[in-house]
Amino acid sequence: MKHRVALNLFKPIESGLLKNQREDLEAAKGLLEYVLNSVDGKKDVKKYAIIGVPSQASVLNKKIITEIAGDFFDGIMVASEPFCVAYNLGELEHSMVVE
Repeated sequence: MKHRVALNLFKPIESGLLKNQREDLEAAKGLLEYVLNSVDGKKDVKKYAIIGVPSQASVLNKKIITEIAGDFFDGIMVASEPFCVAYNLGELEHSMVVE
């Protein structure tokens, strides 16, 4: 970051949504790969992911996220963030989660 002027910076996520441009998608994939490689884990174990997305994420955006994550996981589920919050709190019934 010392020579930031000489760098091409990509911000693949804007307003909580993934941008649909080649450079941004490659940056998002690289970030996911970096994070997964930094976690110690067994190499021969199947990996599954539940990925939270904003409730206003488009079908295309969810598809792109699934395709990117598909290279790293054996199974993927995309869920809205309000659902993820309610699930974590154990409040799926008789509750209203406002995003």
